Amino acid sequence: MNKADHTDPADANRCVRGLTGNHHAICAAFDSSMLIAQARTLARTFLHRLAAHHGLPITADASDTVELIVSELVTNARKYAPGPCLLTLKATDSHVTVAVRDEQSAPPVIHTANAGRTGQHGLELVLALSQHFCVHRNAKGKYVTATVTLGDTSRPARHAPTYSRQAAPPGLADLTSPLMPSGRSAGSASGASIQINGSGRCVVARITGAMDHQSQTWLVHCISQLITDSNRPVILDLTDVSFCDSVGLSILLRTSRDAAERGTALALAHVPAVLSQRLTMTGADQVLHVHDTVAQAETASLRTDAEAQRSAPQSSSSGSETQLPAGPG
Repeated sequence: MNKADHTDPADANRCVRGLTGNHHAICAAFDSSMLIAQARTLARTFLHRLAAHHGLPITADASDTVELIVSELVTNARKYAPGPCLLTLKATDSHVTVAVRDEQSAPPVIHTANAGRTGQHGLELVLALSQHFCVHRNAKGKYVTATVTLGDTSRPARHAPTYSRQAAPPGLADLTSPLMPSGRSAGSASGASIQINGSGRCVVARITGAMDHQSQTWLVHCISQLITDSNRPVILDLTDVSFCDSVGLSILLRTSRDAAERGTALALAHVPAVLSQRLTMTGADQVLHVHDTVAQAETASLRTDAEAQRSAPQSSSSGSETQLPAGPG
């Protein structure tokens, strides 16, 4: 087989196809932001089967990194480019290349690190985590590619993005051909839920699921409502967060800023190790209040809130339990 296999994202378990030599690849098209989670599932399944059936040494760190890069590049394509986007994953014995093709020829904007910025950290993370990043573009659109080593990806060599006049990366379809339709829906994307415990001196909100493009609006609304209505410090317990990309990071930064503006303490507890690494990479750990446990977060938040309340007007307590809206679809 000389070309990567085109498949419906729902068929991830049947998607590993051999290329020439020791290369393996898969590709699928996505025409809805609701399918971004399916793109991540496709990547996880692809890597799992490569490890299980082909013996590739894929570490958990490499798998997490590929999943994040897939989420960032597909999210960018769905947000800023018209029409569907095409995701291709290509693996060799030593690395995985993630390529996303869309029909917008303008190059993506990569912002410099700035933890004070509440959004647009996606490509900043991709550049930091990949060994090679390149944009191939012409009048028909572009391919954005990022390469990840299958070894330790925690400290890749620093590099600058490159831009190519080639229509496509080697081994991938030329941009002059039309994008394939995405086919049938791959099912509903992963969402998020929040469990509230307001019985103590702080409100503890335990978030479960993915913090991503699909859950962003709902999570921001819910957390903001807690900040507004609780009249107490708010602790976000991230124990059960299954995935968080730059959109999830934006949720944390935005709600933290909003809480500070209202004079309410907001802190994070039980931050997963992978997310903690991303916070450090972007400098967000210097802006957000991060603690190992809920108890530590409560102690620090009560102290911070007491100091803030002495210098800010008191808001009247509603005296009623916060009712959260229904979760994302």
